[in-house]
Amino acid sequence: MRTKKFKPDPVTYNVLISGCCKMSKNGEALAFLNEMMDLKIPLSKEVYSSVICAYSKQAITEAESMFTKMRMAGCHPDVITYTAMIHAYDVAESWEKAAALFLETEADDVQPDSIACSSLMRAFSKGGQPAKVLDLAEFMREKKIPFNNSSFFEMVSACILEDS
Repeated sequence: MRTKKFKPDPVTYNVLISGCCKMSKNGEALAFLNEMMDLKIPLSKEVYSSVICAYSKQAITEAESMFTKMRMAGCHPDVITYTAMIHAYDVAESWEKAAALFLETEADDVQPDSIACSSLMRAFSKGGQPAKVLDLAEFMREKKIPFNNSSFFEMVSACILEDS
């Protein structure tokens, strides 16, 4: 691509970064990200979300930093971005931070979906908070957020823990 003097546009960079992140080639994704920044190409929600998702698997500090940079750049997180950060806190076993971030979705006028909710439920479960899992299930019911297999699993696990 570069040897052919092809100049990628923001969509091309997003596809490249997203693909690298999905294949766990985070170093290459960051190289494309840095290239975008060097060329002063604005970063989209999708680019930020892809990088945050990649970091969520191993590097909570970097995920938090990217989330902060996103906000400072005036790019508002969407449900995918929030879900990636909630997942990052789940992996880092920080259910408190996951819960606090989940509350921010409402302040940012972002409607959580079943994936965001099940990610938070998993963080609660890993943190030994079965009552919070069940409270979140009630929130989902009230907001008419559909349950998925993961949320059902976490609810059943919470009920078993509550009874023991």
